[in-house]
This record gives sequence, C-alpha cells and structure tokens, in this order.
Amino acid sequence: MSGPPPVARDQVFAPSAAADRPRAGDEAARKRRRIRPQERRRHAPLVLLVDDLEDQRELYREYLEFVGFRVEVAADGFEAIEMASALRPDVVVMDLAMPGLDGFETTQRLKLPEATRAIPVIALTAHGELPREWAISAGCSAYLRKPCEPYDLALEVTSALRRAAEAAPRAPMAPPPGAGARPRVMVVDDHEDARELFAQYLEARGYAVSTAADGDEALRDIPLLHPDVIVMDLDLPRLDGWEAIRRLKRDPLTRAIPVVAVSGHVYDADRDQAWEAGCSAFLSKPCPPDRLHIEVERMLRRPV
Repeated sequence: MSGPPPVARDQVFAPSAAADRPRAGDEAARKRRRIRPQERRRHAPLVLLVDDLEDQRELYREYLEFVGFRVEVAADGFEAIEMASALRPDVVVMDLAMPGLDGFETTQRLKLPEATRAIPVIALTAHGELPREWAISAGCSAYLRKPCEPYDLALEVTSALRRAAEAAPRAPMAPPPGAGARPRVMVVDDHEDARELFAQYLEARGYAVSTAADGDEALRDIPLLHPDVIVMDLDLPRLDGWEAIRRLKRDPLTRAIPVVAVSGHVYDADRDQAWEAGCSAFLSKPCPPDRLHIEVERMLRRPV
C-alpha cells in the first residue's frame, strides 16, 4: 500500500443537537427522520458516502439528501468498492482513516478499473497532520478536514460534479424538430462556479443561456433579452434576489416571466418571503443542475 498506515481517530463532528438524534439501534426513528422525496430526486446525481462511523454517515446523508442528492452509504472500504462497481455513483465521499481497508487504499483500488476510474473522490479526514498530497496522490480530487460542516461538503460535491462535467463535456442536444428558437434562460448568481455550472448544463440541453452576477445587472439585461425563465439566486450583493424579483414583477414588460429562486436559506420564512416576492419555484442550495433543469422545464410546461 502506498498511502500512510491507518490512524486512530478521536475527532468527530458532533452537532449541538447530537443528543436528540436517534440511537444506532432505533432504525424506525432514523427512517422517520430521513427526508427522501424519491420522485423529485430520481434524476439527481448519486453520491456514495463511505465512513465507518454511523453518526457521520447519517449526518452527511441527511443533509445531502435534503439539498437534493441521492445518497448511498458504505461502512468500509470493501463495501465501497463493491457498491461503486455496481452503482457507478457520480461522486464518492471517502473517509480516509477507516479500519481494515482504509480510504487511501480504497481510493487507489477504485482508480484501477475503467468502470470506476473517472469517478471523483472527495477525501475526508479528522487528522490535520495528514498531508493533502497523500490524498491527491492516492487519486482523490478534493480534500476536506473534519469536523466538516455538511454545507461545505455539499458545496464540494457540487464542485466535483462541475469539474467532472468540464472534463468530459457532452455535445449540445439539438432542439426537437419544429421546436423553433431555443428557450432562453437567464441565470443570476454572484458565485461564478454556480453560474457556470448551471449555464453549461442548460446549454448542453438546448437552451440559450445568459448570465448576470448581481441584481442590478439582471434588471438591466432582462428587459432587453426577455428570457423565457429566470433563475435567481436570492443572496446577491448590492440588490438582493428578493428585491430584484419584486421589481421584475412590478414591471409590465417582465412580470409574466417565471422566476426559479435558488437559495442557501432553507427555512420556511425564507421560502414564504420568496413566494411573496413573486417567484414561481424555490430550490435550496447546493442545487444539483439536473434538479434545476427539471424546474426550468416545468416552468416551460415541457416534460423532462
């Protein structure tokens, strides 16, 4: 084995509400806690989460499923190799310090067969002294230290999907015969990674996509471009998404354009504020691009 020897772990991310979480034996309670709208997620990217600690697996699984990913879990390296070969996940999240077959060796073995070689692997470790270069040399494409906030992990999964899409771009899909001009979508987001990820994904599916980095730029361009659908991040600098939507809905030239709101704010009050501003759909961040595609198609009343 070329990686470092297995190490013992004593750092585990434990949220303040850990005492309220169901115990390992309470299977029924765990199932009740999981949020799994399967119909909504049947097209979502699949994440294989590998960690020998059940609390960690459940914490990350619940959050990744909540923001829209499909998630399968493995408790050790051998199980991870078997599941990756059978399921072909879009991303693997790999704990490095596992008993038996550790994450370094598991990653190296995943990189040997052609079927799993290209799957991006995100390394997780509780030990800051482990050099990042060891994980990268084993074949990992990203490296996060524990304790790792679930939101940060979800962002890294989204970035891994973007990098994988850039490495293997798909040819644009031609619009169906008789469809006329391509549907126009405006993506408004101050984060360049998110803008480019959504734009590339939608363009590959036949849309004409324009982008804006803030609310002021969006309000300037939307009346000129008159997109068929607007994708609006709510957390924008200067003029935020909520106010931008309100102004669009007050303008007779733009009030009929459907707006898909995208936000890292997932509380009911935030959703209610978005609905009141005039959005037609609400998606939580990090948002897999295929989930956004489904909502855009729904705004156009077209089947996916």
